[in-house]
Formats: sequence, C-alpha cells, structure tokens
Amino acid sequence: MKTRYFALVLGITYLVLGVLSAIPKFQRPHLRNDPKLMVESGYGYWLGIFPVNVVHSLMHVVMGILGIVSFTSGTASRLFAQANTALFAPLTVMGVLPDQRFNTMFGMAPLWGPDSLVHAATALISGYFGFVSPREPGTRGMGNASRLSSPPVQTRSFVATNALGSVERRTVPTAERSQADPFGVV
Repeated sequence: MKTRYFALVLGITYLVLGVLSAIPKFQRPHLRNDPKLMVESGYGYWLGIFPVNVVHSLMHVVMGILGIVSFTSGTASRLFAQANTALFAPLTVMGVLPDQRFNTMFGMAPLWGPDSLVHAATALISGYFGFVSPREPGTRGMGNASRLSSPPVQTRSFVATNALGSVERRTVPTAERSQADPFGVV
C-alpha cells in the first residue's frame, strides 16, 4: 500500500470513528468510579468498550480530516504518517500509566483501556508508512537531497580558443550565451 492510500484509509477510519463515537446511541454511560474529566460532555464508553468524550471524538474527527486532506500529496501523506507516530506513541504511553493525570490527558480526554491498544497500533503502522516504507516517486523529504534539487539543465559543448591561443572545450547551459559564442552559432 502506498503512503497516500494509507493516509486516506486512516483518515476515513478516524473520521468515521470520531463521528460515531460522538453519537449517544452508541455509548454506555461512564461509571461513578471512572476518573473525573474536566470535559464530561459525551463522556461514556463507545460500543460499551472504548472510553470517549467530546474532546476525544473531536480529536479523531480532526485527525480524519487531516488524513483525507494529506492524500493529495505524497509528501503530505508521509508527513501525516510521521506526525501520527509522534502523536500516538506518547498517547499510548500516557494511556497505560496508572496516574490519572496522564491517562486522562490532564483531565481533557480518556486514554486508558482498549484505547491504548488502538493508539499503539496507529503509532506502529504510521511509523512504518512515515519512516520505513519506500518513498513514492516525486515526493520530497528530509535525507534525500537529490529529490530537492532542480531538474537537470540542458547543456551544449563547443571548442574555443582562449586569449593565449590554446584550444579548450567549454560546456555551457543552453539558456545562456557564452562570450566566445554570443550569437549561439557554434
């Protein structure tokens, strides 16, 4: 799978999950002994398994939109995958820590339980497409200076006599005229 299609699939997936997780019909209410959140709107368990709230759902919607938009370019798709790795790897670690400051993202969104597994899978797969998979032709990226350079310049060669009378071969870009051949005749 190409990185662009990965970004599209992940974007659509996260967009759909973000929208569906915000619909109360698909949620079970949170328990009294669940950690307290600063944003309790939409707080519950999506499909009775995944802890969510409105902030969590909005983050998924935004991630989905970014994935779909990044599909337009191979470079943007690769950057999207790299950013996902950088975002979801720490969220995975925060979700498995027992401290409620971390597994609730400082009281903003629930990250514990099965969410940690989803975040870990997203980080690993995004890491592959962002850093390991071969680049698509025509994409730019760090560490590949040859793709950042301009296209090759057309040149032409000619023989000229210098001021001392010796013959030398010169190569100039076709767009420029040399002093030895100002009219482009040679």
